Amino acid sequence: MQLIRYFGLKIAHRRGIAERMIYCTHYSIEDCIGLLSRKNTYDVFEYSFEMKTETMGEITFIRCNKHLWNGLRSLYQIEFESDETTTIRMEFIREGSVFPFSTLFPEWINEFMEQKLSATEKKPDVE
Repeated sequence: MQLIRYFGLKIAHRRGIAERMIYCTHYSIEDCIGLLSRKNTYDVFEYSFEMKTETMGEITFIRCNKHLWNGLRSLYQIEFESDETTTIRMEFIREGSVFPFSTLFPEWINEFMEQKLSATEKKPDVE
């Protein structure tokens, strides 16, 4: 298991794998939850979405409809905050029951968030 973790982290670091992302959208939290709850045949991913609290939920990416990906159900925690715009924080939890890293490219998740919520990635401030 340690060997899988070592090589997995090496691969994840090299590929720029999606671990933590922040997005902004003009939709309200309620609208975001409603849009994520509705599936569409043109979605980038087949996924499941479940709210755990009023502002926090989980999204599991099951299959990619647009790109070649043979991952094992990537689970992300998704948290919503509202100011002038809605901020969406996504954090990787696990992939299947084996990998401690995500095999999804950040560009694919960015594409999904743009399609579903008209959300753009917010880069962290660098000091």
